[in-house]
Amino acid sequence: MVPLSCATLVAQKGMAAVGVREQADRSAQETLGKRLRNEALTPALGYCEHVLDGVATLVDTLRRTTVELNVLTTSREALRQAREVVWHVAPLAVPDDHSLSLEDLHQCDATRLFINRAGLNLPGFELTAENAQSVAEICRQLDGLPLAIALAAARIASMAGSDDIG
Repeated sequence: MVPLSCATLVAQKGMAAVGVREQADRSAQETLGKRLRNEALTPALGYCEHVLDGVATLVDTLRRTTVELNVLTTSREALRQAREVVWHVAPLAVPDDHSLSLEDLHQCDATRLFINRAGLNLPGFELTAENAQSVAEICRQLDGLPLAIALAAARIASMAGSDDIG
Protein backbone atom coordinates (compact mmCIF):
# COMPACT_ATOMS: atom_id res chain seq x y z
CA MET A 1 0.00 0.00 0.00
CA VAL A 2 1.38 3.38 -1.02
CA PRO A 3 0.21 6.16 1.29
CA LEU A 4 -1.28 9.20 -0.37
CA SER A 5 -0.66 12.62 1.09
CA CYS A 6 -2.59 14.69 -1.45
CA ALA A 7 -6.35 14.27 -1.95
CA THR A 8 -6.02 15.05 -5.66
CA LEU A 9 -4.00 11.86 -6.18
CA VAL A 10 -6.79 9.52 -5.04
CA ALA A 11 -8.36 9.13 -8.48
CA GLN A 12 -4.96 8.78 -10.14
CA LYS A 13 -4.10 5.99 -7.72
CA GLY A 14 -7.44 4.34 -8.59
CA MET A 15 -6.64 4.67 -12.30
CA ALA A 16 -3.27 3.02 -11.78
CA ALA A 17 -4.90 0.19 -9.83
CA VAL A 18 -7.15 -0.70 -12.78
CA GLY A 19 -4.68 0.14 -15.55
CA VAL A 20 -6.31 3.31 -16.90
CA ARG A 21 -4.23 6.10 -18.42
CA GLU A 22 -4.89 9.80 -17.91
CA GLN A 23 -6.65 11.69 -20.67
CA ALA A 24 -5.86 15.34 -21.32
CA ASP A 25 -9.49 16.35 -21.90
CA ARG A 26 -10.91 14.71 -18.72
CA SER A 27 -10.29 14.82 -15.00
CA ALA A 28 -8.92 11.68 -13.39
CA GLN A 29 -12.32 11.09 -11.72
CA GLU A 30 -14.14 11.35 -15.06
CA THR A 31 -11.62 9.10 -16.81
CA LEU A 32 -11.93 6.44 -14.13
CA GLY A 33 -15.72 6.78 -14.08
CA LYS A 34 -15.91 6.30 -17.85
CA ARG A 35 -13.70 3.20 -17.72
CA LEU A 36 -15.72 1.64 -14.90
CA ARG A 37 -19.20 2.74 -16.00
CA ASN A 38 -20.49 -0.77 -16.73
CA GLU A 39 -18.81 -2.41 -13.77
CA ALA A 40 -20.33 -3.57 -10.50
CA LEU A 41 -17.69 -2.50 -8.01
CA THR A 42 -16.76 -2.86 -4.38
CA PRO A 43 -13.42 -1.09 -4.02
CA ALA A 44 -11.73 -1.14 -0.63
CA LEU A 45 -9.85 1.99 0.41
CA GLY A 46 -7.87 2.03 3.62
CA TYR A 47 -6.77 4.81 5.96
CA CYS A 48 -8.78 7.52 4.20
CA GLU A 49 -8.76 10.18 6.92
CA HIS A 50 -5.91 12.15 5.36
CA VAL A 51 -7.56 12.21 1.89
CA LEU A 52 -11.27 12.35 2.79
CA ASP A 53 -12.10 15.06 0.25
CA GLY A 54 -10.44 13.16 -2.60
CA VAL A 55 -12.12 9.89 -1.66
CA ALA A 56 -15.52 11.58 -1.28
CA THR A 57 -15.17 13.22 -4.71
CA LEU A 58 -14.14 9.96 -6.33
CA VAL A 59 -16.96 8.01 -4.67
CA ASP A 60 -19.48 10.63 -5.76
CA THR A 61 -18.24 10.51 -9.37
CA LEU A 62 -18.17 6.71 -9.49
CA ARG A 63 -21.62 6.45 -7.90
CA ARG A 64 -23.03 8.57 -10.74
CA THR A 65 -21.22 6.68 -13.51
CA THR A 66 -21.12 3.00 -12.52
CA VAL A 67 -23.85 0.39 -12.66
CA GLU A 68 -23.50 -0.67 -9.05
CA LEU A 69 -21.10 0.72 -6.49
CA ASN A 70 -20.41 -0.27 -2.92
CA VAL A 71 -17.30 1.19 -1.33
CA LEU A 72 -15.59 -0.12 1.78
CA THR A 73 -13.39 2.49 3.42
CA THR A 74 -11.49 2.55 6.65
CA SER A 75 -11.06 5.88 8.31
CA ARG A 76 -11.35 7.59 11.64
CA GLU A 77 -13.84 9.96 10.00
CA ALA A 78 -16.95 9.40 7.87
CA LEU A 79 -17.02 10.46 4.21
CA ARG A 80 -20.42 12.09 4.74
CA GLN A 81 -21.84 10.64 1.53
CA ALA A 82 -25.45 9.86 0.64
CA ARG A 83 -26.43 6.34 1.72
CA GLU A 84 -23.20 5.98 3.72
CA VAL A 85 -23.33 3.41 6.48
CA VAL A 86 -20.83 3.95 9.27
CA TRP A 87 -19.69 1.13 11.51
CA HIS A 88 -17.63 2.16 14.47
CA VAL A 89 -15.06 -0.48 15.31
CA ALA A 90 -13.88 -0.22 18.86
CA PRO A 91 -10.21 -0.79 19.58
CA LEU A 92 -9.27 -4.18 20.92
CA ALA A 93 -8.00 -4.63 24.43
CA VAL A 94 -4.22 -4.29 24.52
CA PRO A 95 -1.84 -5.81 27.03
CA ASP A 96 -0.70 -3.53 29.82
CA ASP A 97 2.98 -3.13 30.57
CA HIS A 98 2.82 -5.85 33.20
CA SER A 99 0.93 -8.50 31.17
CA LEU A 100 3.80 -10.11 29.38
CA SER A 101 3.28 -13.74 30.29
CA LEU A 102 2.49 -15.88 27.29
CA GLU A 103 -0.77 -16.96 28.90
CA ASP A 104 -1.86 -13.35 29.46
CA LEU A 105 -0.96 -12.38 25.91
CA HIS A 106 -2.88 -15.32 24.46
CA GLN A 107 -5.96 -14.04 26.33
CA CYS A 108 -5.62 -10.48 25.02
CA ASP A 109 -7.74 -9.62 21.96
CA ALA A 110 -5.14 -7.44 20.25
CA THR A 111 -2.28 -9.91 20.59
CA ARG A 112 -4.53 -12.82 19.56
CA LEU A 113 -5.39 -10.95 16.36
CA PHE A 114 -1.71 -10.22 15.73
CA ILE A 115 -0.75 -13.87 16.28
CA ASN A 116 -3.54 -15.08 13.99
CA ARG A 117 -2.69 -12.70 11.14
CA ALA A 118 1.04 -13.18 11.53
CA GLY A 119 0.54 -16.94 11.22
CA LEU A 120 -1.27 -16.41 7.91
CA ASN A 121 1.71 -14.47 6.55
CA LEU A 122 4.48 -16.48 8.13
CA PRO A 123 3.37 -20.09 8.57
CA GLY A 124 4.61 -21.46 11.84
CA PHE A 125 4.69 -18.07 13.57
CA GLU A 126 4.16 -18.49 17.30
CA LEU A 127 4.20 -16.21 20.27
CA THR A 128 7.33 -17.01 22.23
CA ALA A 129 9.11 -15.67 25.27
CA GLU A 130 11.57 -14.04 22.86
CA ASN A 131 9.01 -12.11 20.80
CA ALA A 132 6.25 -11.56 23.39
CA GLN A 133 7.42 -8.11 24.46
CA SER A 134 7.72 -6.92 20.84
CA VAL A 135 4.26 -8.23 19.90
CA ALA A 136 2.71 -6.61 22.97
CA GLU A 137 4.44 -3.31 22.21
CA ILE A 138 3.26 -3.34 18.57
CA CYS A 139 -0.33 -3.83 19.75
CA ARG A 140 -0.01 -1.04 22.32
CA GLN A 141 1.60 1.36 19.84
CA LEU A 142 -1.26 0.71 17.39
CA ASP A 143 -3.82 1.54 20.09
CA GLY A 144 -5.56 -1.81 19.61
CA LEU A 145 -6.91 -0.77 16.19
CA PRO A 146 -7.81 -4.03 14.42
CA LEU A 147 -6.91 -2.94 10.88
CA ALA A 148 -3.59 -1.46 11.99
CA ILE A 149 -2.74 -4.66 13.87
CA ALA A 150 -3.69 -6.83 10.89
CA LEU A 151 -1.56 -4.70 8.57
CA ALA A 152 1.41 -4.81 10.95
CA ALA A 153 1.09 -8.57 11.24
CA ALA A 154 1.02 -8.82 7.45
CA ARG A 155 4.56 -7.43 7.50
CA ILE A 156 5.78 -10.22 9.78
CA ALA A 157 7.47 -12.12 6.94
CA SER A 158 9.71 -9.12 6.24
CA MET A 159 10.58 -8.92 9.95
CA ALA A 160 11.25 -12.65 10.33
CA GLY A 161 14.99 -12.14 10.51
CA SER A 162 14.60 -9.67 13.36
CA ASP A 163 15.74 -10.87 16.76
CA ASP A 164 12.64 -9.28 18.30
CA ILE A 165 9.93 -10.87 16.15
CA GLY A 166 11.06 -13.95 14.23
